[in-house]
Amino acid sequence: MTATTKLLFLLLLCAWLGALGRCERVERAASSERGLVLVKENKLTSLLGVAFLRLEASGIAFLSQADPLSVVSDNRMDVVEAPTDFCPSSPNASLQGNPAYPSMCSDADCGFEGMTYDFVSGDRYFAIVETVLTDGVYNGLLCQMDMQYTVQTCQLLTDYAFSTSNKGYEGVAVVRYNGELFLFLLCEGNHCTSGAKGREGGGGRIHVYQQQQQQSGATNSSSVLFAKIDTVKLPSSLNFEDYSGIDVYGNTLLVTSQSSSLFWVGTLAAKDENDFYVRDDGYVYYFPRTDTGSLLYCNVEGVAVMRPHDALFTVAQPPEEEDPRLVIGDALLGMSSDKSKSDQSSSCVEKDMMVHTFRLPFASSPSFSSSSSSFSSRE
Repeated sequence: MTATTKLLFLLLLCAWLGALGRCERVERAASSERGLVLVKENKLTSLLGVAFLRLEASGIAFLSQADPLSVVSDNRMDVVEAPTDFCPSSPNASLQGNPAYPSMCSDADCGFEGMTYDFVSGDRYFAIVETVLTDGVYNGLLCQMDMQYTVQTCQLLTDYAFSTSNKGYEGVAVVRYNGELFLFLLCEGNHCTSGAKGREGGGGRIHVYQQQQQQSGATNSSSVLFAKIDTVKLPSSLNFEDYSGIDVYGNTLLVTSQSSSLFWVGTLAAKDENDFYVRDDGYVYYFPRTDTGSLLYCNVEGVAVMRPHDALFTVAQPPEEEDPRLVIGDALLGMSSDKSKSDQSSSCVEKDMMVHTFRLPFASSPSFSSSSSSFSSRE
């Protein structure tokens, strides 16, 4: 074992041991009005009570206040159930589902990048594989899971081809509009591409897929269940290097960036079911930084508003005065973080492979009253 390897081993061991015994509330004031407030967090290995397990957390789903968060990883097909108290070695934390890979992909190119719960049907999750290579073409793979996280069906999304394997779909969110089911699939790269153009801010894109037929029975067939019908452009003012997580709550759209270590919230609107759009520039928030201003949350992937999503997208034009921040209000924001990269700093290692909860900064102010906010009627 080289000296570098020993040092890395000790850093990881200390980070894990340091997390043990911690499940208390750590909420503290944001460093600025645009800084997210950390409430709780812990390593996934600490929750599971294991010393070492590679869990490249990439997506998170919320079911109810009484249920654990569901966390998927881009290097595995099973799911971590993480109790929301984030206590170490919790008896309610576990690995669930079937770790076997669907027939359309292998362990070399599979793993879930995003996950969401269908609050309307109440009996399934959707999960997205970034890309799979089929006949020389990179397409996303959309899977539906039952409530035990068993994959029921997977569909190869041939409506759009990506240029590389590692810049495909990063997140998925459910939207119900005019009685129809839509899935919002978030592209990782700007303009849904890779390379220099994919890193140029202002080109965030969401592909909108509409359900074409009802699921009938458990099958791994690739029959067409969803078809791409629209593309939502995120604001050109949103200078994110990449996009890593998405959720839709009411008319509010939430997006995270891993590389930029930023979080954005804005308002979703629609002219009709084939023309969704973002109505405003929204609001950008920073994840907490180190005391010297360096990035700390370097690998955030996945976001979920921890409040029942019964208030799904149902109106074509939200009121002009509606503030997306008030729609979220004081709700916790569940987030997950991927494994740190070899070229990232030790501060990034400290926060990798974790689950976190944050609040918007104004919601932690003693003067904030959820009863006076517009979101209160949405629960």
